[in-house]
Amino acid sequence: MDITRRELARLAAAGALLPFARAAEEERRIGYCIVGLGRISLDHFMKAVKMSRRAKITGIVSGHRDKAERTAAEYGVPAGSIYNYENCDRMAGNKDIDAVYIALPNNMHAEYTIRAAKAGKHVLCEKPMATSVEDCQRMIDAFALVPLISMNWPYLTSTQSPGTIFFLRSASFWASANSYQVEARKP
Repeated sequence: MDITRRELARLAAAGALLPFARAAEEERRIGYCIVGLGRISLDHFMKAVKMSRRAKITGIVSGHRDKAERTAAEYGVPAGSIYNYENCDRMAGNKDIDAVYIALPNNMHAEYTIRAAKAGKHVLCEKPMATSVEDCQRMIDAFALVPLISMNWPYLTSTQSPGTIFFLRSASFWASANSYQVEARKP
């Protein structure tokens, strides 16, 4: 293989920068705002995020300020990133929040998923998606306006494939710098 000095210099420079690129990739973690501090979010999702190298809790929405403050202290969430159900739309201005995890009673899934979509956030919604076909459609329509992913295990909707709902066998998420990738496989 013939390599010019110029090509060798470029390869050497790229090789020298590779550790920094990997470090930047490893440092980027998806920031989740948790909506609802019930058993599923506290005992399952948040504990898993705490153990993750790729995610962190960056916001909390709760109807109980004292519970939200205790949880925020445990997860290192600043007081300015604690919201209640009335003012949670303010999360739109919080750049630390990349995604919103909806763990509310089923009849509240549609409202808060749509609000998060309008705030420009990715959404991970607990199952069932909603309590009616109409609410499901409103949730899907909310994401038609913004290039975001809404996941409701085991279903995934994406504005990359408008109008398509995938049944998932598995999904994996990763983040690198300011880009996100979702790999989904149909059964």
